[in-house]
Amino acid sequence: MGSILLRRAIEDALERGAVGIEVSTASPDARRLYEQHHFKQFRGNENMGEVFLELDIREYKQNLKVKPV
Repeated sequence: MGSILLRRAIEDALERGAVGIEVSTASPDARRLYEQHHFKQFRGNENMGEVFLELDIREYKQNLKVKPV
């Protein structure tokens, strides 16, 4: 369910012209979800709590082209 909601949020943001998407989390489970959807850590330390991740838009879009519809 989380993957579906995240994909819809990403697609909505991109359709509205977003040039970047960032998230933050202290949850290891949430971090894994974001990383499965091509988010990369750019700041923070998981040992200290919160990490910040940014969507690799190019990688995300490339992955959409590879997956069968």
